[in-house]
Amino acid sequence: MSTTKALLRACKDAGFRAFVGRCQMDRNAPDTYREADAKTSCAHTRELIEYSKSLSPDGLVQPILTPRFAICCTPELLSGIADIAKEQPDLRIQTHLSENADEISTTMELFPHAKSYTDVNLWLRSGLFPLERMLERGVKLGLGTDVSAGHSVSMQQAICDAITVSKVISMQTMQEPRVSLSALFYLATLGGAHVCGLEDRIGSFQVGKEFDALCVQTGLLGAAESLERRFWRWLVCGDDREIKRVFVRGVHIG
Repeated sequence: MSTTKALLRACKDAGFRAFVGRCQMDRNAPDTYREADAKTSCAHTRELIEYSKSLSPDGLVQPILTPRFAICCTPELLSGIADIAKEQPDLRIQTHLSENADEISTTMELFPHAKSYTDVNLWLRSGLFPLERMLERGVKLGLGTDVSAGHSVSMQQAICDAITVSKVISMQTMQEPRVSLSALFYLATLGGAHVCGLEDRIGSFQVGKEFDALCVQTGLLGAAESLERRFWRWLVCGDDREIKRVFVRGVHIG
């Protein structure tokens, strides 16, 4: 609890926009991580929610419900988390889902009523995420990074990784890659805003939205290179050294 509160304060002090939750699990986890029971876990989460709302009443830093994943949560804990979500419908929920075949199999054993899972995550060697298929099926998606199961916090790197996975899948299926750079940029910006339920506030430069933005400096524009081409080249080949300013809600924070 103390470390999660410290993270909330750090995000608040830095001016970040963030969702911060305490990881809940009451079975199939090391003793140092596993909570005593579902009731205790939910009581601590309720306390953290109130602390977060008092710390950041403007909602820039928000609490989020965080069941670790189904295997580490008893039905009682999941029901308790669901009760909190029903009482406070403005809360988001985040969890790990379908990261490998073994997880899916174990989850089906623990929750035989569960019907569908998908597999993700190249770095964990647990599968190639079928992005094209998910988009075609209308699944709401955003692009993100993972500092625990990944090697970079760069969204540019995430875009490049998504391109690589798309090409690997295309080699396996003998089909042309169907994910465009434009689609990936959307997933990294407005798509992520949709996933977080913030599409009416951030994710684009639409008039009336809050100004979360990066100021990028790539040098002088060559006569033979369009602004659009320069942007795509930076997106794929650039890095954080070319990010000169970071804005959150119009405030320069870095």
